[in-house]
Amino acid sequence: MKKNIIFSLIALFLFIPLLSNAKMYIEGGIGVTTSSGNLKSGGVSIETPSATSFFVSPKLGFYITDNFILGFQTDYARGTQITPEDWVSVGSKRVVDSKDVYLLSIFGQYELLNINKLYVYTEATAGYGGFISKTSTGANTVTDDPGSIISVSINPSLAYAITSNLALKANLDFLSIGFASIKITDIDNPSLKTITHAFTSQVNGSVIGNTFGITSSAPITLGISYKF
Repeated sequence: MKKNIIFSLIALFLFIPLLSNAKMYIEGGIGVTTSSGNLKSGGVSIETPSATSFFVSPKLGFYITDNFILGFQTDYARGTQITPEDWVSVGSKRVVDSKDVYLLSIFGQYELLNINKLYVYTEATAGYGGFISKTSTGANTVTDDPGSIISVSINPSLAYAITSNLALKANLDFLSIGFASIKITDIDNPSLKTITHAFTSQVNGSVIGNTFGITSSAPITLGISYKF
């Protein structure tokens, strides 16, 4: 039901601007993070746990007025953490934890201020998504309990116009506020569900980062926007 509401709102948000021949706006961000290392002791080098994460966040919107954009965005992130064999204890197997997170949202962005080539925006976002995670221990792989996400947030951002159409965008995630509801379904007993509600800053960062270990909750994320 909630999924249908989100999809219906996206269709409505796209249908109205298309009828009015509104100007199109696209924006996107992408990021990759990795961490690994070795621990040296007594001339012996031991591999330490490593982690890799990837995220992409494309957006499509339409100018309803000169200062207001309406549209939708998708967020996808994948993270992998590897614990090498013998790390937990001698003889322990290699463990690989992986997680995929997706979020489909509608957004409204309003231009608050324009000083020469610098723009200040505020953006309201509401989204629905989910996550799937797996744990591999040696040759054995187990799929963990899946979950769904509902989030709303208000996010400030800055943009610098490189040309009349192209701009560098900085989302000030450390100033974001929002609410997230996370529902986890028992994979062995689908009727058993655990629901968590949280008022938090950096809703998107927390959902994709702190809560699920995919990306770090960076205080600022950069992207590029283009208007046609």
